[in-house]
Amino acid sequence: MKNRFMVFLGVALLFMLLVLVRFYERVLFYDPLLDFYKGNFTTASPPSLDKIKLICYVILRYFINAVLSIGIIALLFKKKKIVYFTSLVYVIFLILLTPIFSYFIYDFTEDNYLMVFYIRRFLIQPILLLLLLAGLFYQYKINKKS
Repeated sequence: MKNRFMVFLGVALLFMLLVLVRFYERVLFYDPLLDFYKGNFTTASPPSLDKIKLICYVILRYFINAVLSIGIIALLFKKKKIVYFTSLVYVIFLILLTPIFSYFIYDFTEDNYLMVFYIRRFLIQPILLLLLLAGLFYQYKINKKS
């Protein structure tokens, strides 16, 4: 019973840290696109960007979210294979999405606004955590029935 409570407490703490990263995003990270995408960006002119700084901060935010997310999965599943798999998924997504995001940031035109929006959203929000949790819990249920 005590072990379950500690796991719950750890997961709750890590989720709270994810929420705090989101809550303090303006203080912690350089991202002029936050305001740009809150408005009517389809007709707005693009903001002035320090492209390298933006890319670095997006990667930093991805890394912070990844560490917290992997921690949540490690606490919930307690298997090294699952933690390794999750870490590998995060690394692969970073390797795939960062160059694509960089390309579209350097070619930030009206035609690319939505592409940058969706790739950036995927990199700065813990969307992978939600997908992985759903898939891993489903797999756990399937294996438990067998």
